[in-house]
Amino acid sequence: MFGREWAAGDGAIAGCRFGEVVITDPVVTARSGSGRHPFPSPGSSSWIEGSVFSLGTADLAARR
Repeated sequence: MFGREWAAGDGAIAGCRFGEVVITDPVVTARSGSGRHPFPSPGSSSWIEGSVFSLGTADLAARR
């Protein structure tokens, strides 16, 4: 990402779970290879585990 390796830490989004949306647009399904796509959805006692990357203003400015 942004032309270099990034250190990642463990993280989670509390109060969310993965939902699923069905996409029927043939262009989208041809590009992604699937008609079903996950998205975060509210779920009070759930969480989505993943990775956290720290980006600073200088990192974002360098991308422009």
